[in-house]
Amino acid sequence: MFISHKYKAIFVHIQRTGGNSIQKIFEEFDPDLIETVPVDPSKNRTKHCYISDIKAAVDETVFNSYTKFCVVRNPFDRMVSWYSHFKDRGNDEDARIRLNQGDRTLRMYYRGLAIFGRNSEISATYTRLWLKLFQMFRRFEPGSAEEVAVRFSAIGERVMSEVNKNASNFEEFVMLPRDHQGGLFERFFVDQAEYASCDGKLVMDRILKLENLSQDFEAMAKDIGFAGRLPHVNRSSRKPRYQEYYNEKTRSIISERFRRDLECFGYSF
Repeated sequence: MFISHKYKAIFVHIQRTGGNSIQKIFEEFDPDLIETVPVDPSKNRTKHCYISDIKAAVDETVFNSYTKFCVVRNPFDRMVSWYSHFKDRGNDEDARIRLNQGDRTLRMYYRGLAIFGRNSEISATYTRLWLKLFQMFRRFEPGSAEEVAVRFSAIGERVMSEVNKNASNFEEFVMLPRDHQGGLFERFFVDQAEYASCDGKLVMDRILKLENLSQDFEAMAKDIGFAGRLPHVNRSSRKPRYQEYYNEKTRSIISERFRRDLECFGYSF
């Protein structure tokens, strides 16, 4: 997520919808981009918080007057992208929130994470050790940019480790239990509309679609006076057609799980 006072925009970053590309280009044009808001740590979300989290953290005038936008994706395709991301062991762009890059200690942590990032169990252990060191010696304030950056990495490494431990194929990934320890798999059950809603109602001013992202982003950027062009980062390796991953069982499960997304955003298998 981010808040840009320069362009009067609020971005809700839903996982696996090209949000890293948008965050990257906004960072280049707005050096004062706000990339964290305080969220209850028990909710296990930082970078990918909900619009309701942002609403609770910002001034009402800002929330009501800024352009609120997000990107959505066909939920069938999104689940395949998520699965492929974990099997790829992630990548550098998604391994961190790109903020406070001048902090020497954070840079040291990120360099090590890049080395160990291809092994989810080792990187998870590495991150836990760094968290203890940060807590012991740095005394980060809860909700500070530094604390959120490290907590985001810790959550991501834990999720990746647990997915790779419990799912050896796509069907097992779809069947992961919602009530897994610490709520780590809860994200695989929350529809995209929930990220974009307050009190059950969609509150986005612009909903961009990944399938038409370049054109949708260009139109929105023109409206808010943003001159940047959208790059593409964070690709995963996968079969060319998401339909090839599904069987009758998994298709039925995802159809029911994300019924709201299919209806709200006009998607189908």
